[in-house]
Amino acid sequence: MKTTIDLPDPLYKRARIHAVEHATTLRAIVIESLQRHLKNQTNPGVSGTRNGVPLLPLRKGSPLTEGDLNKLREELGI
Repeated sequence: MKTTIDLPDPLYKRARIHAVEHATTLRAIVIESLQRHLKNQTNPGVSGTRNGVPLLPLRKGSPLTEGDLNKLREELGI
């Protein structure tokens, strides 16, 4: 299926450069990115990092408590 996506110019340029540097296409990058994003949405408990910071699992209806933060600090040694 074909569609049109309006991307900010700086993002488009970075993606095109990345595609050339990695011998791939912008289409392949978009497909891979969407698949990864949607996979993480269907598995909200998947752990990972964003910008080097650990992500906490999504807990609907349960607010983050001070105890949760302290447990994370102990695990990270901070």
